[in-house]
Amino acid sequence: MKHLLSNHNETTLGPLFDGKIVKAGSVKGKFHSNFSIKDDGIQLRDKGLAQVSEHNENWMFWALDEAEIWVEHTLKDDFTGEDIRRWIESEGLKPNHPNAWGALINTLIKRKIIVPTGEYRAMKDNTSHARKTPVYKAK
Repeated sequence: MKHLLSNHNETTLGPLFDGKIVKAGSVKGKFHSNFSIKDDGIQLRDKGLAQVSEHNENWMFWALDEAEIWVEHTLKDDFTGEDIRRWIESEGLKPNHPNAWGALINTLIKRKIIVPTGEYRAMKDNTSHARKTPVYKAK
């Protein structure tokens, strides 16, 4: 299966995103002043997260349950998604795809179980190379 198909003026991104890419400011060749790249990016992100969640449905169900329990009973004032991931992995739950972790954290935020503090902290796992990750607190 080709992931990038071209048919002159139309381009698709394959099965993950079934929408067409259009040049900024134009829709079917006409100028469209309400076109927003940011809105399209948000829609594409949400669509991608939904697809990851669908492909990890059983995992997501159990991971959300475990994450909610951990957040309710954590003694920490604040924490990172990495802390939640470590707990869930210690319970033997592993997703089919690593992007499912981001979908899990975004779902927890949307459900208002956790809220970002606006702070960032270096990750602890060696494979993360101490990159910065958001800090959260229980709502």
